[in-house]
Amino acid sequence: MDDYHFREFRNYVKNISIRSYYPLALVDVIKRDLLIEQDSDKLCEMVYSEADEKTKKKFFQLAHYTFKLTAYLSKNYPSYLYTNVNLIQRYINQGKVKEAEVLAEYLLDISTKLEDFNTQIVVLELVAQKEALQESIKDTVKIHEQIATLQEYQRQINEIYLHWRKNFSAKGKAQVSSTTEALLNFFKPFFKSKSIKISLLSRYYFQQGLYYLKDKNFYTSKNYQELLNIEKELNNNDYIVFPFLVDLNYRITYLKLRHLLQSMDMDSIMEQTATILNISDDVLFWKNFVNLPELFSFAIQASYYASKYMTPYKEDHIESLPDEVKKQLDRLKARCKEQIETNKWEEQFTIKFINLQTIYSGLLLLGDKKEIKESISVLEGILFNYQQLPFHTFIDPIFINLIIGYFSLGQYDDVETSYRRYKKMTNNKVVNPENDLTLHGFYYASKWLETERKQYVKKINKVYQDMSVPSMKDNREILKNLMEYYKIPID
Repeated sequence: MDDYHFREFRNYVKNISIRSYYPLALVDVIKRDLLIEQDSDKLCEMVYSEADEKTKKKFFQLAHYTFKLTAYLSKNYPSYLYTNVNLIQRYINQGKVKEAEVLAEYLLDISTKLEDFNTQIVVLELVAQKEALQESIKDTVKIHEQIATLQEYQRQINEIYLHWRKNFSAKGKAQVSSTTEALLNFFKPFFKSKSIKISLLSRYYFQQGLYYLKDKNFYTSKNYQELLNIEKELNNNDYIVFPFLVDLNYRITYLKLRHLLQSMDMDSIMEQTATILNISDDVLFWKNFVNLPELFSFAIQASYYASKYMTPYKEDHIESLPDEVKKQLDRLKARCKEQIETNKWEEQFTIKFINLQTIYSGLLLLGDKKEIKESISVLEGILFNYQQLPFHTFIDPIFINLIIGYFSLGQYDDVETSYRRYKKMTNNKVVNPENDLTLHGFYYASKWLETERKQYVKKINKVYQDMSVPSMKDNREILKNLMEYYKIPID
């Protein structure tokens, strides 16, 4: 490592946790001079003050653990080894050939372990030219064969990315030029690649493809096990470098959550939501782009709390919330508000910014009357400020929050107005049936409270019956609580 990356790594090791004492001690006793050989027994004694067999075994475990911590550099500075290439060139030009040879040997060894193909290729090219100058033609041929293998790996990685981006659009529709099976089968030959990186990338994109194309096989228990296998291999090899701005850990956890959401295993869902936040903490670029892991975590938690505590119309709503839930809601609201007020990505990532505001409004709905009014203000602001933008995906969550907000304040005329705006903007096209039905349920409840006409009892009961499917269990419970509170007869 050069001085900059060494400082970054040392600070990371120092601040990990109480467990970082011995890794930091090891980092500090290792000499950075290439030509100074350090005996493992001596290093062991410097770290642990003794070097018996039992302690040496512990020392080697420490060395392995400390090396794995370089995953921090792999994620944030995937080219951190490359700076050594210029140093090798400098050494040779300065007549320090021995230093250059030792550095090249170390660099090849480490870059091979990290699958840093760019660094490997450049160093091998340099070594090949040196061997050629010394007329070691046989060795030079072997080196060029190694380079050809690495270049093929690079080509395959590009092919994987190219296939994904040509055949799957970010707009939500696959650019299907052939069958779904053919689109996904493209990735399979790479599964057993000798390159761990290529194997993991291809297996990830196959899984992402299953989810993206809404393939029912994505939700099988066997397929969930494959997600766990990919995650395990990724964690075991987390020091491997992937292209900059790629966070494969987050992407796999995202797919796991999508699978769990289908089965509605809420305990596992909330556990994975916390995992998403933890794994994104060490990835520096998320602080300067849309923090997708955090945004997704907000969405999952907001959905979870809404499914359990969406009763802001009750007089004792706040009092009935468990203290721990209140604290967590306050933390989520504060973090969302901070992101909304301080982030600079509104213009470049407007749709995601709208999503964040919608999530925030849903959390505010679970608060007191003042927060409900703020929620309505946020939602009306979205509809006014971005009326020229196509954000059809978020129309129903925006309006369901708006209608519940007005309903909870007893402003039934505004419920009516919002409902009619919703019907006009969607042109009777339903995006998410569960949201659409819940929205209708609150609308019919408001009409019944205004008029007490039996036709609205029939309508809300029709909605309630239409929710009699497992995927709408939580929405049905929300509507049931509403009907029971206002004593609307349930058929």
